[in-house]
Amino acid sequence: MHNPDTSNGFERLRVCVFDEKEKRANQLISQMNKSCFSPFASAHLADFTDRIADIALVLVYDNIATPERLMGIARERRSRAVFCAYAEKFDVRRVVKCIRSGLVDYYSLPLDKNFNESLLLAASEKPALPSAMLSNRTPEGEIIKLQNLSSRELEVANWLASGLKSNEISLKLGISGRTVETHTRSIFRKLGFTKREDVIKLKHYF
Repeated sequence: MHNPDTSNGFERLRVCVFDEKEKRANQLISQMNKSCFSPFASAHLADFTDRIADIALVLVYDNIATPERLMGIARERRSRAVFCAYAEKFDVRRVVKCIRSGLVDYYSLPLDKNFNESLLLAASEKPALPSAMLSNRTPEGEIIKLQNLSSRELEVANWLASGLKSNEISLKLGISGRTVETHTRSIFRKLGFTKREDVIKLKHYF
């Protein structure tokens, strides 16, 4: 269990920014809200391993298998740290693979103005989604807009969130690829999505 830092009586989440390039890590840290986060940069596995017990959130630069390697260390140490990744170029297939492996969210550089809100959401193991989708929830915390989807659209959305392509979903559900595309457009419209990565992150909300 990590030990949060405190500032003015408030707990701050201990955040590790793991990046081989110190300048890039420090630029990211400079954009963090220091009243919410207590960040530090790391570039060495030994240092990360020694400090994992106190880390609540890990932001790791996606360099080949680095995120998977760090998550493996965390699992071995029975850490409950939440993992997110970031990169200059956004590759949908890579994002799917990372989220399937356990990452909660994935950011592309440069970071947008809602970065700190996204980090706080990630700390609760929920990735950022369009604010219009998250604005209304039931008392139990469920997203009301998901309730607007038909049962078939929910099935398609679930498979989309797993990273399957339209032809793969059509085989799973026994429907045509064109029908899958129709459901996909409807899902995007009802949920206010414009990016496929938003659908991929949905798996944390089902």
